[in-house]
Amino acid sequence: MKPKNTAIAFIRTLGLELEGETAVEGSSVRAAPGKAPANTPRIGRIMCAVDDIEDVLARLRPHGAELVGEVVQYENK
Repeated sequence: MKPKNTAIAFIRTLGLELEGETAVEGSSVRAAPGKAPANTPRIGRIMCAVDDIEDVLARLRPHGAELVGEVVQYENK
């Protein structure tokens, strides 16, 4: 699957809608390999509230998502 299609599938798996897209190019654009160190410039974190984290993780893993650390609950909401 092409990187663009992979990103779109990932976004849709989160239950989000794609509102638009654009192309970027130039020396400031960097593509990080799949196993890049945590401090590599890229979108390394996406945060959102979910009702069932285990369900979301199960849906995202087929798209290459993996946890860097562990799931931690900071508030009891």
